[in-house]
Amino acid sequence: TDVVTDHPADPEAGAPGATPSDAAPDAPRKSGTVESEVRARAAAVGARGAAEFRSTLARLHLTPLTMGIALGTLVVLLVGVAWSDHLVRYLRETPVVWTLYAAAFLLAYGQYVGYAISLSGASTTPLPHLRTLQLEVAESFTQMATPEAVGSLALSMRYLTGRGLATAEAATAVGLSAFVTTASGAVVVPVAAIFAAHAIDVAQLKKDVPSSTWLIVLLVLAVAVVATVLVKAPKARQKVRSWVDQARSYADTIVHHPARALVIAGGEAVTVVSQTACMLAILAALHLHSNVAAVVIITQLAGAASNIVPVPGGLGAPEAILVAGLTALGLHASDVAVAALTYRMATYWLPPLPGLVLLFDLFRRRLV
Repeated sequence: TDVVTDHPADPEAGAPGATPSDAAPDAPRKSGTVESEVRARAAAVGARGAAEFRSTLARLHLTPLTMGIALGTLVVLLVGVAWSDHLVRYLRETPVVWTLYAAAFLLAYGQYVGYAISLSGASTTPLPHLRTLQLEVAESFTQMATPEAVGSLALSMRYLTGRGLATAEAATAVGLSAFVTTASGAVVVPVAAIFAAHAIDVAQLKKDVPSSTWLIVLLVLAVAVVATVLVKAPKARQKVRSWVDQARSYADTIVHHPARALVIAGGEAVTVVSQTACMLAILAALHLHSNVAAVVIITQLAGAASNIVPVPGGLGAPEAILVAGLTALGLHASDVAVAALTYRMATYWLPPLPGLVLLFDLFRRRLV
């Protein structure tokens, strides 16, 4: 039986929190009226989000069979990649600082703490901290098993509606969290670039990486771009208009509720710090050193590629960005391959294993 099903639409989802006075057409434009207009605009965006959510669930069916297939594929892929890239042999022959190597895998889970903080800040209803963290770790499995984080969206919506939010309110909360975290990332990367500019060595990049390797990297990125355009272009005009309307609504919400935006941005800061610390720990464990600001840029661009490319995890694109970025910092190609693979295992490929266990626990408790 399907473990993800749709919720009936809330009859009042189109206008959460609306009152008769809010709807008065001739009311003077005082602060209360402005606030009601913001709520009405957010309600309209939330209603569209709820409709998209129901459309998504119509196409999404996670069953025990499909989840088992995804898990089996993950295990085979992990073993195959580790074997083909000689990861085990490299770690056996290199004097690795194992405490730092293990710490990197623990630090990677800090990103889920950040995700949980951001979702809690976007919600109009207080969320239990540990259960929300459990949700975010569980979503690591659905993010791996479904393209463009469709499964994660479904879980977040189910979780929020289960906590008492109307469907439109839940859609608004998920969208607001994504909007603020994306905006925060858009600020972090250029700021880090200012401090990292002197650390990038283009000459070393050309010298250390064979032309055949660059051809593979460019081919992977080209395929990712083409696939993204083919999938998104047919509905691009409608999507862009919808995104503009949503962005305007979210901006209004941020202006009138800055505390919520600060909490969401704080969660994104925790995520960025944990991902950066994870990569730095990996490099230190392999006796490699790098510029902190440059590592921030590399990890965030890899994460963006993972979310944008329309295949689960953006398979191939994040790895290509990690390899190119680390090589540009002057690291040797063999060290770069191991560092990039270890980082992706710590932040993406291994968390779905405990995530699947936590996901079934959420289903068992009927929290999603």
